[in-house]
Amino acid sequence: MATAPDISAIVARLGDTLIAAEPMDGGATSDVWKVRTNRRTYALKTLNARGPNTDLALDVHIRNSMSAGGACVATPVLSSDDFPNMSGAAWVLDEFVAGEHPARGELHRLTCLDLGKTLAVLHSISVTRFGTPRLHGSMISGKQDDVFEGLTTRFANPLPINTAPTFEISTDLWQRAHPYLVNIREIISNNSGVLCHSDLHDRQIIVANNHLAALIDFGDATICDYRWDFGSLLYFHGPRVLADTIEGYEPDAHLRTTLIADAHLFSVGVAMHVGARSLLPGRGHRLKVATVHLNKTLVYLEQNKQHLQIG
Repeated sequence: MATAPDISAIVARLGDTLIAAEPMDGGATSDVWKVRTNRRTYALKTLNARGPNTDLALDVHIRNSMSAGGACVATPVLSSDDFPNMSGAAWVLDEFVAGEHPARGELHRLTCLDLGKTLAVLHSISVTRFGTPRLHGSMISGKQDDVFEGLTTRFANPLPINTAPTFEISTDLWQRAHPYLVNIREIISNNSGVLCHSDLHDRQIIVANNHLAALIDFGDATICDYRWDFGSLLYFHGPRVLADTIEGYEPDAHLRTTLIADAHLFSVGVAMHVGARSLLPGRGHRLKVATVHLNKTLVYLEQNKQHLQIG
């Protein structure tokens, strides 16, 4: 973990006095400290690298917008962008969120309902274009005008239509999957994008007392069809978590049924992305998970074609 910035000076800007700061987590691009003052507890994240998906102003804007809409996120309090003359690494000071990461696929129903409401707020944020988002004033805009080019800024070959996937897959599985990939392409070609989290695994979720305390880490947020988020959720957590989350997201029972089927459809694209990423060093184990998911999901889709949205 990198050396902390002058935390005393940061909290002093809020009129607080630092009591203690302890390291919580560290990664390739950021380090996190738990900061206690005479008034409150905060989480301080400092950026130790400016990677392509590290955009502090965008992250703060997204979470402020979500917090204002009633979503469960860690609300930013201050950031280094508020003090352009302050030297050192970029940082953001958040309200501290107490809780823990849930076991994958074992989110409580109440957590799922909260997550559905939080995703509804995220998807309602005004955006334009597609792909990797950038903040222009108060507007979030993607880097691409084309929806398919936008997908490639986030996902690794999720819709291999004209050629077979680059990863190992049986001929039978590929032939069964191909029509559904065409179906996804038809759907997204006729729809605008929303701001999606895109990576809804268990480490992105903090829970407390069976409720969602915060959805975190918007570094992979992308502008695409909203159903990619539900495909991601299904891939990581399974059908029960998906159904409970959609209940919190969509009040109309008929639309919920359709969205569950569409989530299965889009999770085929998520599995294709994971399969392609399994070729990277150290990620080979993900191929088996992706293949198992494809097999189960294709059975579901073949049995529930009447509920699928056709673009």
